Amino acid sequence: AEYLNIETHSLIVMINKIKEYKAEIIKYSILGFTLILLIVASIFVYYKVDKDLGGNLFSEIVGISVTVIVIERVLALKSWFKWKKIESKVMELFEKELHSFFIDITNILHMNKVVVMANDSNESFNKAIETSLSNQIDELANSEKLTFDNRHGEKLAKGEYGNIFNRRYEIFDNFQIKYQDYLKSDLLLAIIEIQEQLKSIDLNISLQSKGKSWLTEAQFLEVMSDRFLRIIKAIKVIKDHGYLKII
Repeated sequence: AEYLNIETHSLIVMINKIKEYKAEIIKYSILGFTLILLIVASIFVYYKVDKDLGGNLFSEIVGISVTVIVIERVLALKSWFKWKKIESKVMELFEKELHSFFIDITNILHMNKVVVMANDSNESFNKAIETSLSNQIDELANSEKLTFDNRHGEKLAKGEYGNIFNRRYEIFDNFQIKYQDYLKSDLLLAIIEIQEQLKSIDLNISLQSKGKSWLTEAQFLEVMSDRFLRIIKAIKVIKDHGYLKII
């Protein structure tokens, strides 16, 4: 039931977005059609009824149209400037949370292996880690499946990570609900994908750890592999947008 809830929620978000875009298209189509119709009517009046009346009607139509367009643009710019004022702070909070979440993922997937020379400086050490993790994200995102070592696979099956996945889901969900209107579509879809997989992982682990799952341990790890791979692919999208602070 919980899995269906998150799937339904994500679907509703995407449907609402599509509805908004369709509403915008319909609105501008109606405005455009109405404007053309009024202009044609004013031209008809100008040539067939009265030139002065037709000229005045045409002038009024153009004036009203320009006023409406200017007012709408001003309101849109006002909304945009309001968002720009808080964008840096919002994205800073998002980067911090994503970074913390990414650290969890690197530990679970055992991604934090990097080879450096003993005499490397802190700067080169950090650069080596950043490059290594960035490359691993790209490699994993392009792979067909993920593998867990015995220790981490067993910890997942026993639910030893606690409520970490559900907690992360709630944080991403809260962020997405608040700021979905201001996020780029690719970034929003990546966040929704992470939400879906986190909620599903939490549910699968809960059932498996309580012995209520019909999956064998091998099947359970296959499911986890698929879900974590989807998360890695979404993280790559976010990284490519420049919002992932790796170290």
